[in-house]
Amino acid sequence: MKDIQNKTILITGASSGIGRAFARLFSGLGNDLVIIARRVDRLEALKSELEKSSTANITVINQDLSEQDAVKKVVGKLATLNINIDVLVNNAGYSLPGKYHEFELQELLDLVQVNNLSPMQLIHSLLPGMVEREYGRILNIASIAGGFYAYPNHTTYVAAKTFLVRLSISLNEEYRKNNVIFTAVLPGMVASEFHIRAGSEAAYESTPGFMVLSAEEAARLSYEAMKAGKPYYIPGSVNKIIVGLVKLLPISTGISLLQKSF
Repeated sequence: MKDIQNKTILITGASSGIGRAFARLFSGLGNDLVIIARRVDRLEALKSELEKSSTANITVINQDLSEQDAVKKVVGKLATLNINIDVLVNNAGYSLPGKYHEFELQELLDLVQVNNLSPMQLIHSLLPGMVEREYGRILNIASIAGGFYAYPNHTTYVAAKTFLVRLSISLNEEYRKNNVIFTAVLPGMVASEFHIRAGSEAAYESTPGFMVLSAEEAARLSYEAMKAGKPYYIPGSVNKIIVGLVKLLPISTGISLLQKSF
């Protein structure tokens, strides 16, 4: 299939990791970008880099997606600038390690806001225009955790990513006839800052190198899956085997295997 070119791409969580790799990939293909994240200094540095290396127009929106009115602010900014989005990359997300009852409730609600509600709100806001123009691509970056039944001490994150996967697949069935394609991607270990916030540095460091994707490779594989119209994609053959195996095992055995592997 042809590369995605001459489109306007909105990428959340663009200041580092896979999000930053997506920004470099899409701008290099000749697309304009709207990049969103909390760390405006990193966004501005990325904008400067991309404008030097490509002809892309880069719009920076400094926004914390854990705020309940975050998407309303983003959509308002897009309307003010008269920007229509052709491709949405819901990449922003994070996990918090620990037992469920030990968190403040607001911490868990913020996690759900970033991982679920903000993607839902962005999709709901941008989808009508995509349907009207009969073109749209929505890439939802979930996690290999979205293919598991459970992962203790990251309970809310697993539930959130499972929700995002199911939402994405269902919406793809609803809207593919309108040429709006949804793709849920379930990456495993990726060389990024994600594991620092998630408290999983030890698991990351103990993971064999062949199981760890670079952010650039994760972005490229996700892009290829989206371009091919796949509704669901797990990068890496080992990760595919793990998800398939866990689903075949009794739940308690599967959880034990996961805790030894990640």
